[in-house]
Amino acid sequence: MGDKLSKPSQQQSNSSTKKQINKRKRKHKEISSKKKFVNRNQKAKQKKNELNKNEKEKKEKEKEKKKEIVKKQATKTVNKKVTTNEDPKHQQKNKNIKPKQKDIRQKKKKARSKRQQQRKFIMDNRKEYYEQQKQLKRTRSETTTTNSTNNNNNNNTSNEQGNDQNNNNKNKSNTKPKEQGGYKGIPKDEGNILDFTLIRKLRKKQIDFQNTEYVISRLNSTFSGVISATKRNQSQIPIKREDKRKIDLKGKLILAPLTTLGNLPFRRLCVGEGAEVTVSEMVLGNKILLGKGAEFSLVRRHESEKYFGVQIAASSHWIASKTTELLTNEFCCGEKGGIDFFDLNSSCPIDFAVKKKMGAYLLEEPKRLSSLVKSMSLVTHLPVTLKIRTGFRKNKIVANKIAALGQDSGASAIFIHGRTQQQRYSLHADWNVIYDVAKSVSVPVIGSGDVFSQTEYWNHFDQCDNLGGIAIGRGALIKPWIFREIKERQVLDPSASERLDLMKKYVKYGLEHWGSDQRGISRTRRFLLEWLSFTWRYVPTGCLERAQVLVGNIPQFVPRNDLEALLSSNRTEDWLKISSLLLGETESEFKFTPTHISRSWRK
Repeated sequence: MGDKLSKPSQQQSNSSTKKQINKRKRKHKEISSKKKFVNRNQKAKQKKNELNKNEKEKKEKEKEKKKEIVKKQATKTVNKKVTTNEDPKHQQKNKNIKPKQKDIRQKKKKARSKRQQQRKFIMDNRKEYYEQQKQLKRTRSETTTTNSTNNNNNNNTSNEQGNDQNNNNKNKSNTKPKEQGGYKGIPKDEGNILDFTLIRKLRKKQIDFQNTEYVISRLNSTFSGVISATKRNQSQIPIKREDKRKIDLKGKLILAPLTTLGNLPFRRLCVGEGAEVTVSEMVLGNKILLGKGAEFSLVRRHESEKYFGVQIAASSHWIASKTTELLTNEFCCGEKGGIDFFDLNSSCPIDFAVKKKMGAYLLEEPKRLSSLVKSMSLVTHLPVTLKIRTGFRKNKIVANKIAALGQDSGASAIFIHGRTQQQRYSLHADWNVIYDVAKSVSVPVIGSGDVFSQTEYWNHFDQCDNLGGIAIGRGALIKPWIFREIKERQVLDPSASERLDLMKKYVKYGLEHWGSDQRGISRTRRFLLEWLSFTWRYVPTGCLERAQVLVGNIPQFVPRNDLEALLSSNRTEDWLKISSLLLGETESEFKFTPTHISRSWRK
């Protein structure tokens, strides 16, 4: 029994020794780890102290430099003489001001003085311009006989006076009437030029729109269209349909209204190629009533434009009627220029116009559209046309209904684009809808969409005899000589050098219109690049087996020379090369991205 009891006691003693050994090992490890941690912290603190010392030294050096700079500036200000006319209070204020603040104030004063001088110079020139315009109106009222006698007398006296007359012309510049063109910078062969007095009156709201106010009040109370002369004077009565001018579009080549690219130089180029009817870019009525001069520049007309219309975009009937009344009173009675008809835009598919309830949005609100057409037609003696699309969505085609409504409300012609607002410029235009509208309406209907050759142009007339005309848009942008093709009834294939000559013409017209200074050159370059984003899509007929179509992929071909390859490239770098050939090199930071990218054209 004793032996058996001794075994467990020995086991217990062994286990206790093992535990003690393990405890010692643990303590040794903890002590060693603590020492290591303390050493690391000490090293980190030493590094931080060293960095802080370096930073403090740098800051002290910077402070010393700043103090030296302030001392130098203070010595400069002390050396300057103080004027005796200054008040003592003003001198005390200047003592408290720091030298840097003084320099800033002096620079601001110089800038203000320069601005004041510039304003005075501008106002003096404007006064001369206003006086010259008054004298122009007086001379126009005189008879032609008096003008002829004055010209003969001036020619006889010019030889006797000689060089003395040139010296006296400077003093007489305020009394002599200027030629049409108003002020320097505007070419003589342009009409519909803006008067600065009109902008002032518009901004101050000093213009009375009597006809529009009367028409709108009657429209709101279900106006029928017949007005008695006893209630108001005959000058203030809105114009009836019988007294209106008749529109003349039958058998004429029409250039469709185009945004950004339908500017005066491009229209002038198309007129040289055979276009007979031109329309301005989309003019926003709201901006005209606010008196913004940039919007009035879209209304300008060149001498070569035979039949010219102005396209207006508006969201309410009072904006549309006021713009038409203002433009008729200003530009329709001039000797040079003038407007032949107005066009209401209800076909623009851009989101900017649709969100503001303009353009194609009016197709969804026919009552608003009819009030716009009525108010415009009752205010002017000029014809008012309506431009629409087949509908707003594919499932909802409303062209027949809106064309009939436009005819009843006073539209003298209807332009139809054969696509919906959702399609924009993709897929093929639906000409069957245009044919149906032309048959159902007595007013002339002008169709547009996908006309790219003379065969397509004449085929549409063969299929529908009731068509009043066809307007060409993108086809003219890609090849402006399409009007010559239609007249001559043959396919033309101009060489690359001839196409480059057309671009030279466009640049020439652009510099005449926008000016030959740096600003005018940059503007012509931008519009030229916008046009080149369309011209590269043309494929020469000599390189094709079949005729090119406007919608679809561009057929591949092998260019016949280097210039043709450059004109047919779709890279912006190559377009910039062409612009540098015509207008000089561009700046290194200059970049260009085309605004109009159509889905129907794919690389």
